[in-house]
Amino acid sequence: MKKITHIFLLCVVIPFSVMAQGDYYENIGKIYVVAAVAAVLVLGIGAFLLYLDKRISKLEKQIEDEYGSK
Repeated sequence: MKKITHIFLLCVVIPFSVMAQGDYYENIGKIYVVAAVAAVLVLGIGAFLLYLDKRISKLEKQIEDEYGSK
């Protein structure tokens, strides 16, 4: 879970670095498109990581039940 948190935080930082170039996009009227795409990417990656975390937890529990706890 710790790795997932670190990856998610990294995915949040990257869009803010893109937003630092916002003056250029604001001047050409595309700032909202850039913000929307960045938000969709962050939410999609976060949802995918949560999905993977739940699947991995389920598999770990299944393996623990099959082979006993260590």
